[in-house]
Amino acid sequence: MLQVEDFRDVTHLLHELVVSKLLIDPLISGMPNRNFREDAQTVIREAREAIIRKYYSETHSRNVFQAEVFGGAPLDDAYVHACIDDFIVGTAVFLSHDFYGEVNVDLDIAQMATHDVGAFLEKHGLADLCWCYGTIMGYENHNAIQYYGRMSVTDFTTGVKHRPWAPYSLQNDIEMGIALGLYHVDHDLDFIELTEAGQQRLQEERRMLEESGYLEHRMKAMFLSQFDHLQEDYEQILAEMVPNADEVRRSFIDFAGISEGMEVLELGCGTGALTFDAGLIDKVGQTGMVVGIDPSLGMLHQAEKKKDQLGLTNVILDGGRAEDTSYGDNEFDAVLGVAFFHFTDQQRTMEEMIRVARPGSTIALSHPLNIHFYPDFYREWFSVFIEMTAQSGSSAPGNYLPESGDLKRLFERYDLEQVIEVPRPIMAIYCNPVGVVNYFVRGVGLFQRQLLPLPWAARNQLIQQLIEKGKEIVKRYSVEELTIPFPNVFVKGKVAKK
Repeated sequence: MLQVEDFRDVTHLLHELVVSKLLIDPLISGMPNRNFREDAQTVIREAREAIIRKYYSETHSRNVFQAEVFGGAPLDDAYVHACIDDFIVGTAVFLSHDFYGEVNVDLDIAQMATHDVGAFLEKHGLADLCWCYGTIMGYENHNAIQYYGRMSVTDFTTGVKHRPWAPYSLQNDIEMGIALGLYHVDHDLDFIELTEAGQQRLQEERRMLEESGYLEHRMKAMFLSQFDHLQEDYEQILAEMVPNADEVRRSFIDFAGISEGMEVLELGCGTGALTFDAGLIDKVGQTGMVVGIDPSLGMLHQAEKKKDQLGLTNVILDGGRAEDTSYGDNEFDAVLGVAFFHFTDQQRTMEEMIRVARPGSTIALSHPLNIHFYPDFYREWFSVFIEMTAQSGSSAPGNYLPESGDLKRLFERYDLEQVIEVPRPIMAIYCNPVGVVNYFVRGVGLFQRQLLPLPWAARNQLIQQLIEKGKEIVKRYSVEELTIPFPNVFVKGKVAKK
């Protein structure tokens, strides 16, 4: 029987999954309102059946296959089928977000996902895929048990606290964990807990997932999907929380030096707040043009409404990502963006901004910074995260927000000229608990690293607790006390003339 020290190190395989965007992400796959078209479902079902015939039923006897995976631990058909299904579905969901900015799995997306999974299987085989699956889902299982100390067998098998979207009972996971010496189960008292070997395995799973970049990628993917779900309420939340947002945006347009006749690319344009509300399109005038792109189709839909209402013909809105805009070289007089950069692969985004910008043109960002000061109400409201941060030895809650000077150094590293970074704080009002949590936790992404290791139910419970705690806090503080300057900077640089 396989021992903990004999488990395979699949860090390289997990990294390959991340790079190829062939992912299984339990949190994303478990999001509500997943939309799979009927023809897409058919493609996924047929692909699963073909994979089973090729790699499981015909080529391998079950005994030989089980010897390759987890040393012959009990591995029933449902586990193998779930591995294939979850990888195809998870990849389809991720690709849908990547291409459309929302979960809308159509025939093209389903075919891409099944192709990518098939390509991995051709190169590595089904056993390697199951090892990756076992590492990812093992981490979900073991992390949940560790978090709660012990779990009831019923809660575990139904996945109610950590994998409620699983389409099958997790009883086989328990049997496998017992066979591998990872779990101690007391059926009389109805609980399951990790053995010492189970705790060691959890540490190894976490190490592999961190070193491969999987956890980092998962955090970004969850971040984007959370933000996408704010589309309908985003402008209302922002108006309540950041009343000087339009003023800051207008100042940013002036800072970037936008003038009449310019052709401007706005990355992460969202609902069109910069282009329409803050007057970017007015600055370029009728002889200029603004092209806005965003990965969220929901946000773009709101921007399209504004464009139609204004009857503008010199604004183009496209679905897409900042890392790959599909535009030609040297097309734009300026490339701008507001509070989008931390959503992206920053190296690829910088390279893309420089590629599409004309020589001598401006690249400029307006971006919030990591927060390091905590007023009394803030310390009280978000105490759980501040304490978790202190315990980790960090000076600030982990998130994607840069520190002061980071963006300026990044611009200089890419040989932009005349680089300037100036502080331009935004006034944030913490009076609406639901809006605050949705905007800063789900939107801006504060505390993402603290939320990442929490099981599904614990994450949702903590977010709800933040809302309830906020309701009590806003009763005890004045509006003035609940208003703080959130750090934000403008940074710009010139693309070198050739």
